[in-house]
Amino acid sequence: MWGFELADRMDFHVRRRYGLPPTDPRFLDMTVEDIVLDYWAHAVTDNPKLRDEHINPDFEQEMAELEAMLEEQIAASGAKAPEPTADQIAKAEQHEAQVAAVHAANEADGDAWETVADSRWGDAGR
Repeated sequence: MWGFELADRMDFHVRRRYGLPPTDPRFLDMTVEDIVLDYWAHAVTDNPKLRDEHINPDFEQEMAELEAMLEEQIAASGAKAPEPTADQIAKAEQHEAQVAAVHAANEADGDAWETVADSRWGDAGR
């Protein structure tokens, strides 16, 4: 791949902004949605006129293509996601138990839905 091709890619912009190499676990843990959200949040902040642009009707298709391309690149690089630690597994299980308890309480109260904040982001939310 040529440098000018790489320069136009969202994942490159995000990696460059945070100084991450393509094998950094923080980058590899990012979903395609995280990359696109970060890219456009900064793009709109840097150029407020983008707020007036129309919505892309091909967004879902382009997202699927981008995700496939990124997954292919990750597989080709041989990079592997790090194994979760016992502490991370315990926290995930605790979170799942809390969510299950909230679901059970809501069903008992007749409340068919609820919103559960992803606790890994703390008070900042997502």
